Amino acid sequence: MEEKAVIEFNETPSKREETLKSLEGWLKENLHINLQRDTLWLLNFIRGCDFDTQQTQNMLKNYLTLKDFVPEIVDHQDPLLLDLQDVMQNRTIIPFGTPNIDCVIFRWSSVNPNKTKFSSYIKLGLMLYEIFMNESETIMIVGQCIIIDCQDLCFAHLKQYTLSTIRKLLNHVFNSIPMRVKHFYFINCNQLLQAIYRLFRPFFPNYIQKIVKFYGQDYSGIYTDIPRHFFPIEYGGDTSCIDDISIEWKTKFESYRDWFLKHENLTTDF
Repeated sequence: MEEKAVIEFNETPSKREETLKSLEGWLKENLHINLQRDTLWLLNFIRGCDFDTQQTQNMLKNYLTLKDFVPEIVDHQDPLLLDLQDVMQNRTIIPFGTPNIDCVIFRWSSVNPNKTKFSSYIKLGLMLYEIFMNESETIMIVGQCIIIDCQDLCFAHLKQYTLSTIRKLLNHVFNSIPMRVKHFYFINCNQLLQAIYRLFRPFFPNYIQKIVKFYGQDYSGIYTDIPRHFFPIEYGGDTSCIDDISIEWKTKFESYRDWFLKHENLTTDF
């Protein structure tokens, strides 16, 4: 990872320490910022901004004011709330990984549009990413893999959000949180779903538009990038099943409750 960090960001221990010290100094000077985040989280934020101090400060300001624009996915990030418990128990968001890359599967077949708001699924996905940022040494150096399983996707799922709402959501999230998505797959999809994606495509950053790939029921091509062995058993792997992964991550989310609730008291004045 040290070698990859040098290649990706020209990162050295001295540069890392200097940039972290500079940003921590900026945070201390701005007493109105109450950023309750750990050192690795902050380092990953810096990495996501290519060690550009000004860019990092600007994106942190966007991050700190995100709740002003999309409160439905930022406020009340309490994993014990009923709506988030429902998302976890539905086995909708399935994190897994290889030794080098963090991956997540979003399963539309587990989404109940008549019971839980889609914003709750997005909220939990954002909380998952925050945990990755706080724990993963590879999330910015190597990147992430996102897999959208479109099995059983229907109109009832899609009607919860308008194009303008999706545009606002994606715009604010991508401008407020650094991401390095290396692989973005849609699986179990058809031509209609590809047409629907084309409606949303302009709202994604250009680099993501270039890496999106579509697969039908045969998605074995993914295994070229992410070895099959690491996938959940239900997706052809041989490590863990979806139920076990969900139970493990439910415990993880709940263990982060205090960490997330500290963010509820965040105050800024930009």
